[in-house]
Amino acid sequence: MLLRILIFLTALSATPAMADPCMAQVQALFDGPLDPLQRGPYRSETQVMTREGQVMRVFDTITQTPQRAITTERGSGLHMLVYDDRRWTGPSPDGPWTPAVQSLPEPSPRALRGRLAERRANLANPVCAGPEDIGGRQLLRFSFTTQSDLPGAGGTLAQQETVWTDPQTGQVLIHARSGFQAPVSPLASVTRPQEVHVTRYAPDPELRIAAPTE
Repeated sequence: MLLRILIFLTALSATPAMADPCMAQVQALFDGPLDPLQRGPYRSETQVMTREGQVMRVFDTITQTPQRAITTERGSGLHMLVYDDRRWTGPSPDGPWTPAVQSLPEPSPRALRGRLAERRANLANPVCAGPEDIGGRQLLRFSFTTQSDLPGAGGTLAQQETVWTDPQTGQVLIHARSGFQAPVSPLASVTRPQEVHVTRYAPDPELRIAAPTE
């Protein structure tokens, strides 16, 4: 599975642009399934790997909304709970929770929508591959490239993306990203062309996150 994802991402930049119907399908993803404010609660696993498929880090996330989530780097023993404009840390997803030093606030819904709109406006190289067997399930594969501004960095971030969606619900179940390039930005740490991030989503409509009592 990982090898197939890496092959798709490597070949994406060399794939010619498809006709308008494919572009319209990819744009529709940004109007719903890829909108973090419309996704609904879910659990996810994100693997950060090399282009050769070596897994370097794994992040597990429990998300009710973009502003209410619990995230951990697997094996670190540290969990971060974000609830609106407050943060806590703890040894497990159940706590106990200790108030964390407040850093930059989580992106507001307006900011999230703004970044999504930038990526949609800069779509290129759409590929609509149709049904594909992924782990015994028939999912629809879409690939494309995007570009968006880097807030406060004075540059832009370009990346290659491939998503697999459930043909029945339209939900994004796998999202692979690579080619993180910030050609105009002074932030060298943003430029990670050799990394591939693959996120697998498991929708959980009943999931709720509560703020710790203080």
